[in-house]
Amino acid sequence: MNEKDFCCEDMHNSIEKYKIVDYEQIDRTYGILFGDGYNMFLQFCPWCGVKLKHRLVKELFKCLKTEYKIEEPDLTNFTNVPEEFKSDEWWKKRGL
Repeated sequence: MNEKDFCCEDMHNSIEKYKIVDYEQIDRTYGILFGDGYNMFLQFCPWCGVKLKHRLVKELFKCLKTEYKIEEPDLTNFTNVPEEFKSDEWWKKRGL
């Protein structure tokens, strides 16, 4: 991912360079990482204050259920989900 994919340079560096913010392309989730594996979800950028786009967790599960009849997707190992759901491809393709 490059800088234009994020709201500001600080957010980009925090994700790509310093690894203190986690960005999950699959469901467009941002979170601050803590050493114990805990992740605090972000709704606003901590640096520039812009409201981040909403998480797509509900939309992800709904899409898998309605379009592919997958009731319990394995989003850890991706054993039973179509290839497009392994990245941001699925939501970009649907204009979300």
